Amino acid sequence: MYRVFDNNKLEIVHLTEKEGELKNKSKVIEFANWKGKLLSGGSASFGNVIECENALSSIT
Repeated sequence: MYRVFDNNKLEIVHLTEKEGELKNKSKVIEFANWKGKLLSGGSASFGNVIECENALSSIT
């Protein structure tokens, strides 16, 4: 799962289930202010593509 907050931060949450117990790990990526607000994102075979107001970024 992905969550955008504070206009330029992306939280990546990875959920796993083991023995009936749900666990999660999260990682926050902060984009440089000059890239602008995060607008949209999508998945590709090489990773994820994030569209910002002033840039495109990829996350592998």
